Amino acid sequence: MKLKSVVRNHFVLAACIGIALGVQPVFAASAASSVPARWSFGLLTDTQGASDPRGVSVRLMQPVVDRFVNNHNIDLLISIGDLTEDGTAAEFDVWKQTAKPLTDAGVPLYLTRGNHDVRAESTTVGIDPLLGPSSYRGTDTWSATFPDLSGPTVTAGPGASYSFSYNNTLFVSLDLYGAMPSEIVGWVSSQQKGSYDHMFVYAHEPFFGRAREGVLGDSPLRMQILTQLGENGVDAYFSGMRGAGWIRTIM
Repeated sequence: MKLKSVVRNHFVLAACIGIALGVQPVFAASAASSVPARWSFGLLTDTQGASDPRGVSVRLMQPVVDRFVNNHNIDLLISIGDLTEDGTAAEFDVWKQTAKPLTDAGVPLYLTRGNHDVRAESTTVGIDPLLGPSSYRGTDTWSATFPDLSGPTVTAGPGASYSFSYNNTLFVSLDLYGAMPSEIVGWVSSQQKGSYDHMFVYAHEPFFGRAREGVLGDSPLRMQILTQLGENGVDAYFSGMRGAGWIRTIM
């Protein structure tokens, strides 16, 4: 299996209690030159709670955002879920305000949902071809708060999943809560590295090490998805849930 786990390797720890900060340069070949062009992206995860009544750990998130803006020249930021404690519109507004220095600096934000972020969404129950009786969460609050994630810069998938490309790198965001398992498995199967230099997949839940919710809560299906990611040429899978923050550079 080609897939490499990088969630715990070579991170620069910047904060604790659920915020991760990491920077990693990525190299992509330039059409005009054989010299690779260096760029980087930041990762942010689990900014919810920490006893903050606003549902976002503003006290811990602010210095991490500040470091991304003032100390690291990142080209884009990926948040890997659990932005808020209960996924309400008011909490998401607090998160957006806390992240505003990033958007003011022109850093694009690409977000995915965690198990906390879907708490305020509706639940739909149905019969899935793979798992039988199943349920999934709606996307009304999420989509209304972050409409850009359904815009022309991304290709929409099931639920709040999406993919996008940057500097010949394919990024795939998996929403593990917003669709029936068979839909998510189909989406994973369709995401191929092809001619891209890199392919990175991110979702809130890890494949190993703790109890999981959403699609990855089913062990056989979890291993099916992991195997499929490797066969599709994925170079790295990023997840949250660990309560860590990093800036990461990837070669």
